[in-house]
Amino acid sequence: MFRNVQLEVKRAIGQDPWLSFPALPAVYLAGEASSEKSELTLWMSVKDSTDPAVLATYLERYPNGEFGVIARALMTLYEQQNRVHLAKLEQERKQREEARKDAELKRLEAERRTRELADEEERHRAEASNNEAEIARLEKERSVRGEELRKLLEEARSAREEAKAAEQERLAALKAAEEATKAAEDTIAKKREAVRTDSPAKIAALPKLEQPKPRDKKTWNPYDRSRMITPGGYKTCGRNGCQVVPKGCHAVRGAGGGHLGGKIFCP
Repeated sequence: MFRNVQLEVKRAIGQDPWLSFPALPAVYLAGEASSEKSELTLWMSVKDSTDPAVLATYLERYPNGEFGVIARALMTLYEQQNRVHLAKLEQERKQREEARKDAELKRLEAERRTRELADEEERHRAEASNNEAEIARLEKERSVRGEELRKLLEEARSAREEAKAAEQERLAALKAAEEATKAAEDTIAKKREAVRTDSPAKIAALPKLEQPKPRDKKTWNPYDRSRMITPGGYKTCGRNGCQVVPKGCHAVRGAGGGHLGGKIFCP
């Protein structure tokens, strides 16, 4: 018991408390040491994976393990990142559908204007010759075209609303992913602080979250709306102006920030 207290004091103050014996490391039976080594080996094999299912294999075997809190934070992060990817794909699909409907609507409106000019001439001739059947035919065709246009207008309106909803879902997913990233970074930082005087092996076992890889500044386009994250040191622009992201930080487009190319987040 005294040795355990001595070890705790050493971890707290960074030096041996005065006793008649040195603060030697804790001694474990072979089975306990082997279990800890097995857990560390499994964790090292999965810690850098971005697949939640792979990280789950560690939790299945060690639900209360040394790195359980980090594993759960990483799983949440990568699940949110997957949702961002899927939301982006859905948004792009909706935008393509909206553009297709708008193009079809413009084509139909142009055709209607051209046809109405021709119909007007035919109607004058039919009225001059008192051709009731021809007049009825022209009226029916005009009614059919009007119904087609009305239907297409409704489809175009619906497509715009769906594209807008998809954009909102993407932004919500992006915000959730940003929050999950911050939570994972905080969890790893707390663990690093907790074990910094305890075990170099545990420090080495802490995962590192990858940051976006910047492009060559010569070809960098600050107005590129398809790029959601701008790393530190690069310029990003929105409809209200531009800003340079401070080094060590990153900007997330669509997360706010006054339409300056993204909201800046710093560790």
